Amino acid sequence: MTLQLPALRRQALPLAFLLSAAALVTAQFLIRPWVGRIEESEILALGMALDLVVGLPALYYLLLVRPRRVPPLTLVPVALLSFLLASRILPQAHQGALDALRWLVVPLELGGLGWIAYQARRVVSEVRRGGETGDLDVPEALQVAAARILPAPAARILAYEASILYFALLAWRRRPPEDAPPRAFTVYRESGYIAVVLGLLIAVVVELVAIHVLLTRFWSPTAAWVASALSLYGLLWILGDLQALRHRRTRLGTHHLDLRVGLRWQAKIPNEDIESLRSLSFLEASKAERPPGLLEAVAAGSPRFELRLRRPVTAVGPYGFTKETTCLRISVDHGDLFARRLEELRPAPSEGDESA
Repeated sequence: MTLQLPALRRQALPLAFLLSAAALVTAQFLIRPWVGRIEESEILALGMALDLVVGLPALYYLLLVRPRRVPPLTLVPVALLSFLLASRILPQAHQGALDALRWLVVPLELGGLGWIAYQARRVVSEVRRGGETGDLDVPEALQVAAARILPAPAARILAYEASILYFALLAWRRRPPEDAPPRAFTVYRESGYIAVVLGLLIAVVVELVAIHVLLTRFWSPTAAWVASALSLYGLLWILGDLQALRHRRTRLGTHHLDLRVGLRWQAKIPNEDIESLRSLSFLEASKAERPPGLLEAVAAGSPRFELRLRRPVTAVGPYGFTKETTCLRISVDHGDLFARRLEELRPAPSEGDESA
């Protein structure tokens, strides 16, 4: 029983917050029917709004943030969710108090975004100085910045979304790295991905205009603008993905292969762990058996190479999703040069490996 005490102590404060928050919200639902039935309804509605918009974040701060169990920045989504919850529970005719409390949420949200930007700038400065973050590129620097102020799952999601927006909106005036074969290789040109992107962009723009007009005319302007916002985000995602493929290139180093397929997949593979690199024809790629744990990391089209590893490697995908694999199928521009250069960098097999 004594072995379980540390675990119980670690869970005590989060459990206390959940129980307190549940009790507070339940009380608001029990009080809600009285709003509008008594003379002091406006005072009652103000008390409910304060309980939810101020009380819930206060509980979160006292029970989770102050004991340093979670980063302070997590107060921002908690405050926003509390405000949304209050707008759902309070009757529509008695939400005047929320209009005043809304001004408490705005500076909190702006402060959170400013703190993220400040941390990201610090990481970029460290990159330029060649400090602890080494030779990180922008997505990796954003990941480091987000991890300093948010829990791991939220940090990965935030860093991925910020990277998409960075490449879609801010990277157009930056030139891609000047590294070229045989040190760095693009992964999208020979696959015809540019033509795919052009087709997608045309389709998204046509869909955006057509759906907006139809929804505005036959249903709801609000629904039309929501659909348009989603289409615009899809447009930004396509542009960000293309720019990430242009800027993030697969690199062959003396000691490792840094495989990068834009923001889709990334893996750092020691050269000594590469067992074989085999060329694949179109038919082989479509008919070849799929070994367990296979990862296809291509921009578009069929993979050109099959890379087999001696030991599993962890590949990082969208939103920080990870996958362990010992077999990757990839496409690289200037494939013949890539294969020759990789063969040169691979350590010679030992006698034990040859006899095996």
